[in-house]
Amino acid sequence: MDRRKEPRIEAGGRVTVTLLTGHPMSCAGQVVNFSGRGMRLVLEQPLPRNAPIRVDWNDSLLMGEVCYNAQQGDHYAVGVMLDQALLQASELMQLAEALGTAAAAATEPPTVHERTG
Repeated sequence: MDRRKEPRIEAGGRVTVTLLTGHPMSCAGQVVNFSGRGMRLVLEQPLPRNAPIRVDWNDSLLMGEVCYNAQQGDHYAVGVMLDQALLQASELMQLAEALGTAAAAATEPPTVHERTG
């Protein structure tokens, strides 16, 4: 019996997963499927259960918690319960850079020009 509240969408693509506790570490993996509340990844190593992680996938930054690890041959299926998602992160970075440039320009002292003549 499937207890999920939302359907899973089959997906693919490479991810970078960063463990956010203890000794921070990153590893590469693949997305298998996802929903609004969770995702299943395939990684080369297991991650500690309940550990907070960051998942960088395409142009998105996802924050979540490891729910389970299941060994599948020489890889691990890792379940993630999602907590936060920042989609289209590159657009946000461009906006932040533009705002930072504008803020820096606004804080520069005015230029004083002497009159000649």
